[in-house]
Amino acid sequence: FESQQTLLSERDFAAALNTMGQLSTTKSDQSRMLLFYNSDRVAGASQPHKHMQLLPDTDIPFEPIVSRIVEDATMLANATKTPLQAPQLSFMHAIAPLKLTLPERAGDTLSEPRLEDARNAVSLYLELLSWLASELRLRQAHGWDVKTGSYNLVMTTRWMMIVPRRNESWEDISVNAMGIIGAFLVKTQEQRARIEQQGGLHIL
Repeated sequence: FESQQTLLSERDFAAALNTMGQLSTTKSDQSRMLLFYNSDRVAGASQPHKHMQLLPDTDIPFEPIVSRIVEDATMLANATKTPLQAPQLSFMHAIAPLKLTLPERAGDTLSEPRLEDARNAVSLYLELLSWLASELRLRQAHGWDVKTGSYNLVMTTRWMMIVPRRNESWEDISVNAMGIIGAFLVKTQEQRARIEQQGGLHIL
């Protein structure tokens, strides 16, 4: 048993890449995959044991915003090692380009995930967490650190984004990593109407 609050490891990312490879058959499949992680209850985790979640084929409402930032600033990001931030997203976040090679199928056989990709992913993940902790200290947002701070991680084969959290919900609507990228889960039509009226960016 590992707690959901435990930092993700190289093994966790290797397992995630392997699952993504199992569920994809084309490059188009890979580009539409979304991996997300809710670090604890405040971040929207529903179970106490460590688990990452994967949507194999999804439209991501805020994906064009993030992808444009990554595409426009890839060279600058590589030069400065400074995480990217999208001005359209008013909440605290850190984005970084990512280039993953998923395991490939040969008939019924799936190749092993490249350890280099898992190492790169976990290294980037820890760098983004460290940067966020430093930025939050500068902004005097005390009480958030790499090991105990609540956060959501969202990852595609092209980028990774981490968002620190301080509240689990907006009004009576729980917000997890899916909400961070604009896909809110609601239980009633009344909740849906409120989100549509306020707008996802305002809620976040």
